[in-house]
Amino acid sequence: MAGTTVLAYTNPIADAGPDQTITFQNSPNFTTTLHGKGYETNGGYLTYAWRCNGGYLSNPNIAEPIFTMPATTSKSTSYNCTLTVRSNFGLYDSDNVIINVYDNSASNFIVQTEPATNNFGGQATLHGRILSSNNNYNFGTTYVWFEWGTSTSYGKESNHKLMNSTGYFDQNIADLSTNTTYHFRAVSQLSNGQKYYGKDVTFYSNATNTNITLSATTNTPPTNPTNVSTGLTNNFLFDSFFLPLMIALFGIWLFQSKILSFAEWADSHKIKNKDYIASKKLKYKITKIKEKEKGVL
Repeated sequence: MAGTTVLAYTNPIADAGPDQTITFQNSPNFTTTLHGKGYETNGGYLTYAWRCNGGYLSNPNIAEPIFTMPATTSKSTSYNCTLTVRSNFGLYDSDNVIINVYDNSASNFIVQTEPATNNFGGQATLHGRILSSNNNYNFGTTYVWFEWGTSTSYGKESNHKLMNSTGYFDQNIADLSTNTTYHFRAVSQLSNGQKYYGKDVTFYSNATNTNITLSATTNTPPTNPTNVSTGLTNNFLFDSFFLPLMIALFGIWLFQSKILSFAEWADSHKIKNKDYIASKKLKYKITKIKEKEKGVL
């Protein structure tokens, strides 16, 4: 029976290109070209599909369309465009790019998404940053948070935090599935309602902490039963002669110090032996006398 060949295809790779910047001046009709790419390793072909949350694309179904910001743009803002590449095998991948539109009359307000940390055990710490080229620019009450999920559609938000100046911010998120890749991006909203988005960043939710650093130690091999010491040391000659020698010297010291005298011990032993023999003879004579008395009676 002939075997069945199973072909394993890999997903294509989408690359939406670097973030784009448009400077808003007097005329809002400024454009920029999106530099999307796709990589197909299975020998097939790819189709492209762009989707943006604002502005206009010259052709959303090519790799490098021209983006035009809306005519109504009058403030610094950001637009998010997602590129999805799909192979003829039905596999796909997505990536996104941020188009930042800056109003020179205000400040170059930028939101950055920083790498996540502590991403293990079903939780992670997300990091972001607010920058401005004009350090004296007062952008009023600003709220920051993160959008996150298992794709660039996100679907979840962290708590909104208040910021009154540029700098770093972070949020802890929990209830994550382990061994899963997550997407997230930083978001900021000014008091005028204008939102700014950082670039999409991914992290992998590990089951355990892979950043633990163990102190260096010297590995000690297990002790074999034949190596267990039976004396004072692990030296064979020392164990075989030193211990018996110590016992002999201790005995000699006892006799010499008269704590234990051999002569006295011998005499004592002889006296006990004589007493034992005399006792036996006495008992024997008493027995004979009693037997004779019984015969007379």
